Amino acid sequence: MKKIAAAILFLCLSQNVWSQTNPVGVSNADGNPSRIDDTSRTNEIHRLGIDFLHLSDSISLDRVLQIAKQQNKPVFVYFTAEWCLPCKFLKAEIFTEPNLHTYMNSSYINYEVDIALFAGLDLVDLYKIEHYPTLLFLNQSGKEIERIVGSTDAVTLINEAQSNFDFRKTAEPAGKGKTTKKANKL
Repeated sequence: MKKIAAAILFLCLSQNVWSQTNPVGVSNADGNPSRIDDTSRTNEIHRLGIDFLHLSDSISLDRVLQIAKQQNKPVFVYFTAEWCLPCKFLKAEIFTEPNLHTYMNSSYINYEVDIALFAGLDLVDLYKIEHYPTLLFLNQSGKEIERIVGSTDAVTLINEAQSNFDFRKTAEPAGKGKTTKKANKL
């Protein structure tokens, strides 16, 4: 039933999804994401905040995990939807906070999943996403370490990111199991 509802949602929102752009870009011959050297583009990325790889650019979770292993970083996944107002707030107000996006861009592989895409539905099922936004911290194997459901503030998010960074390589964090944090509702 979820897949049927999501398919209908996809059809309704598809015209907006195709116009999204990826500030990182995938331009290397081997498919590795590469930073763009153009200064004006770099300034635009800085202004935008967290530098996300996008499912809409045909970058799969498997590819993101491969990049995470190559760069020895954990993964931050942002589940969003076009119609989600708290998601828009996070992207416009929280992800653009300089301390947060500087830390996230240097310490994590950041991955945005728009649920309007059919491939996004597989990830929604895999990680049992029920509310939006949902923020996941994953290790390099794709194991969920932490989850934040709903909107949050920059201080809380950076604190969670820093506390979960130490668990980036472990399949099962020692002394810390998966927890769900309910964030502030807007």
